[in-house]
Amino acid sequence: MAKCAECGYLGLYVDGHLTFRSANSGERTAGIARIRPTVSPVDGKLYVHEIACYRRAHDLATLCAARNLSSMDEVQQFIWEERHCPAFRRFVPHWSAEQHLTEEKAEELEQQRRVWEVRQAEQRQRWEEAQQLAQQQWAHSAEIDRRRYETSFKNKWLPLLVASLGVLISALIGWQGASEGARATREAAQAQIEAHQETGVTSAPPTE
Repeated sequence: MAKCAECGYLGLYVDGHLTFRSANSGERTAGIARIRPTVSPVDGKLYVHEIACYRRAHDLATLCAARNLSSMDEVQQFIWEERHCPAFRRFVPHWSAEQHLTEEKAEELEQQRRVWEVRQAEQRQRWEEAQQLAQQQWAHSAEIDRRRYETSFKNKWLPLLVASLGVLISALIGWQGASEGARATREAAQAQIEAHQETGVTSAPPTE
């Protein structure tokens, strides 16, 4: 709950709401008039001061009039009553209503900046988590593909490779055997030729 007497936006509208003057500390504690005619020492004109809220959160003059509050004591009691007010701002002595509003806006901007930073940090964290999850999924998928390849190689390509090597080895063995057989044949034929030549030389008639 808030009290108008403790709010930085309590003040007086002057000259038909053309000018707003913040209530000073003395008016807040000693009393403030609901409506007060004042003669300006500058131009001698009559100005009417009317109690008001700078943020217009409540129409204080109308509320006072509705309760027939006219004396300063009655208005003093009125501004110290507790009421719900979303625009309440703690009064800082010697500050104007404009200064209170400027400070409030600065705090709102600071709060918005903090909220923005928190949201940015949350978004960055979600992005990093998404990137990490994507990397994990990619690694898992790559591991599955690797295992599938190993299984396919063992079940399909490895037996085919072994069979191919077997055929190649058999062919090499057969080629080697054939080579050795051909060499043996050549050696036997050469031996027969040599034996025949020796025989021919032995049986030749002597010459006169």
